[in-house]
Amino acid sequence: MKETVFKINISVKIPEQSRVYEQLISTINELPGVTRVDLPSDHTFETVEMSVSVRFNNAEEAQSLHKKILRLITRCDGVCVAGISYDLNAMFGES
Repeated sequence: MKETVFKINISVKIPEQSRVYEQLISTINELPGVTRVDLPSDHTFETVEMSVSVRFNNAEEAQSLHKKILRLITRCDGVCVAGISYDLNAMFGES
């Protein structure tokens, strides 16, 4: 199995940020293949970087997992994706 971390910059546009973050982390953690979700403890910034650690067997599985995570984020009320990044070598490399 391969491992990588998806780094997703998100922004919450509603007052109850911590409740939204807790719900989002819990939902993403339920996805098969997700091993950890991290957010900075200080949620006072407009945009924060969420790190989602994942395990996968092949590139197709990694892409599918990435899409599911983004779909969950965009369906969460008041949350928008401000940017994404991930390690392409880990996802598509031969090692």
